[in-house]
Amino acid sequence: MKKILIVLLIMVPAFSIGQTLLTLKAAIDTTLRNSFDIRIAANNVNISKINNNAGVAGALPTGASIADNQSLTNVNQELNSGTEIKKSNAAANSLILQV
Repeated sequence: MKKILIVLLIMVPAFSIGQTLLTLKAAIDTTLRNSFDIRIAANNVNISKINNNAGVAGALPTGASIADNQSLTNVNQELNSGTEIKKSNAAANSLILQV
């Protein structure tokens, strides 16, 4: 019984599976694949490719606005020549476009 136990203890490590052999190339490939700095750099390259157009570079307008102001006012003016100008509900219009 003792001999069988000793033989089993000697033979078990021979049949057990150990670690796989790691070559230098496999280690480098695994490191490059799992490197977050390399992933971030690759994402930055993709972002730069997407952002390389006239609109992002500032060649195109980013927005436009328009305003239309209309008002009615009463005008009472007395000129140096003595002429008086009186108008009620004088219309004024202001149109502004910004690009």
